[in-house]
Amino acid sequence: MSTIAYGTPEGVMYQDGTAVPVPVDGPALERLAQEAGGRYYEAASGGELRRVCEDIGSSIGYRVERREIWGWFVAAGLLLSVAVSAGSLLWFSRVP
Repeated sequence: MSTIAYGTPEGVMYQDGTAVPVPVDGPALERLAQEAGGRYYEAASGGELRRVCEDIGSSIGYRVERREIWGWFVAAGLLLSVAVSAGSLLWFSRVP
């Protein structure tokens, strides 16, 4: 497993108008990469990160999984029709 330290030691983020320091912990990421048998990379800017990703691009993977979701729409339609029918019965006082 490789790690990428993206950011700077002076990094901050703003939360509710307050600056919160978020420095990158390079040494911890480097140790993690060494223990996992990977490599450690540093990137302080978007350009550097792009170069790192090009360097390790062949080891970054993804997969596409197709899933059928029509069942969820059918179930939602059935539930909605039952709810509307029950509401209609109550509205027009058809329930004994």
